[in-house]
Amino acid sequence: VPAEVVALWSRYASGQTAAAAAQNLRLFPLFKALFVECNPVPCKVALSLLGHMTDTVRMPLGEAQPATVELMRKVLGGLGLL
Repeated sequence: VPAEVVALWSRYASGQTAAAAAQNLRLFPLFKALFVECNPVPCKVALSLLGHMTDTVRMPLGEAQPATVELMRKVLGGLGLL
């Protein structure tokens, strides 16, 4: 969601704090989900679900827990990205 994060920051920087806060609340489930496991595991899961890359990680990291994959699927779906 790079464009949405840029829009959030632009709104805040231009004094549109209410709009920035609303955007932040909309994206907060994603921000929270990205840290349910050691990064970059959840990020790679999200990008994989969006078709941008595989969710493979190198040691010492392990593959995402099934609950993380389902959470990311739910969050991305809630944002209208899946």
